[in-house]
Amino acid sequence: MSFALGQRWISDTESDLGLGTVVALDARTVSLMFPASEESRVYSRSDAPVTRVAFNAGDIIESHEDGHWRLTA
Repeated sequence: MSFALGQRWISDTESDLGLGTVVALDARTVSLMFPASEESRVYSRSDAPVTRVAFNAGDIIESHEDGHWRLTA
């Protein structure tokens, strides 16, 4: 898997955490913050149980705090 700061991921094993954001990387680990659940996790980069989330124009995204947004580009 290829990780970059700011990417959005969902935990495959703890879906109740919500949408996570990559907040730190090093050679072996990736750290994700899950704001909706106020949790963070550190995973091995080689076998992190996460799935990348990608949004497209026209998608409606629901926030845990501020309502909904529609992506325009």
